[in-house]
Amino acid sequence: MIRTTMTPPRLGASLTAVSLAACAAVTGCSRPDNAPGPMEETDHSVMRTGQASDYDIKAALNEVIRGVETDFEDYEIRAGVAVADSTGAVQVGLRGEEPTWSTVKVPIAIAALRDGASSDLVDLAIKESDNDAAYALWSHVRWNEGDAGQAVKKLLAEYDSRGELEEPFGYSTWLLKDQAVFGSHLPCIPEAEYVYEVMDQIVAWQDNGLDKLPDTRAKGGWGLSEEDNSYTHRQLGVRDTGNGGSVGLAIEVTMPGVSAEQAIPALNVLAAGVDRVVTEALDAGTLKPVEECEPKPTSATSSVSSAATATGARSSVTMTSGASSSTASTRTSVR
Repeated sequence: MIRTTMTPPRLGASLTAVSLAACAAVTGCSRPDNAPGPMEETDHSVMRTGQASDYDIKAALNEVIRGVETDFEDYEIRAGVAVADSTGAVQVGLRGEEPTWSTVKVPIAIAALRDGASSDLVDLAIKESDNDAAYALWSHVRWNEGDAGQAVKKLLAEYDSRGELEEPFGYSTWLLKDQAVFGSHLPCIPEAEYVYEVMDQIVAWQDNGLDKLPDTRAKGGWGLSEEDNSYTHRQLGVRDTGNGGSVGLAIEVTMPGVSAEQAIPALNVLAAGVDRVVTEALDAGTLKPVEECEPKPTSATSSVSSAATATGARSSVTMTSGASSSTASTRTSVR
C-alpha cells in the first residue's frame, strides 16, 4: 500500500470523491517532509545559430552538470538540462525519461483554459501544485474533448513539442528537450497567458531551483518511485530575455530515495549554473530568443458532438479514476 501526502483539498463540492482518489496518484505535488562526469546523452537536434559564436553552450552546460554531480557525489546525484531558443534545442546529461510528475500540469492547465476551465483551479494546480485541482482540470478537458491525453498531446505538437500522456498523468513521458521547446513558446500561447503569470507566483516552500532565478518562472514536479526507489525532481521554466524574448529551460536531478533531502540543494546549484550559462550564451549571441509570436491554431472545443461525447466522457472519468488510483498504488510513493 502506498503512503501519499497530499496538499489539503480546497475545491469544495466541485470535486467528487472519485477525483480525490485519482489525484492521489499524481506525484510531485504534495509538501515534502523536509522541504528545504555526466552521462553524455545529448539530443541529436543541433541548435543552429544565425552567426558563428565562440561560445560552446553544450560544453558549458556539461561543465555545470559535472560540477553538480561532483559536489553531490556522496549522494549519487545525476542531472540533466535542456535549453531551447528560436533555432532549436540543446540537451546534455539525463534526457528526462523519468516521469514528468507535476511539470505536466502546465500544458494540462492550458488545455483546460482553452475549454473554459476556471482560473481558480489553475491557481491551485500551478501555484500550489494541488493534485485535486489538477485532476479537475484534466477531467474538464476530458469532458469537453473526449480524450484529455490526446488534447494535451495536440497542444504540445502545435508548439513543436512531443509527449506521451498517461493516466495517472504524473507518469507521462515528456523529455527535457521537448519541455524546453514548449517553454520557449509559452509566452506566445494565447491561452497560456494566465498560466505563465501564475508560474511567477509559486508558493514559498516550492520556490527553488529555476523559480528562484531573476527573470525566470518555473513549475516543478517531484516523486519517489517504488519500482527502483529513485527520487526525481524536475522543473520546466521560461527565461525572460527582455523585449518580449524568451528561452525555454528544463532541468532535473535524480538520486536514490535515501538521498531525497539533497534534491533541493542540488537543484539550486544546477539552476544557478544553467542561469549563468544562458546569460553568457545570450551575451555571446549563441542563443536566439523566441521573440515573435506567430499565430497558432487552437483546439476547437467540440460543442456539438457533444452531448453524447461529453456524457460518455463524464462516465469514463469515474471509471478511469479508480483504475488510475489503483495503478499508482503499485508504482510510487509520494513525498
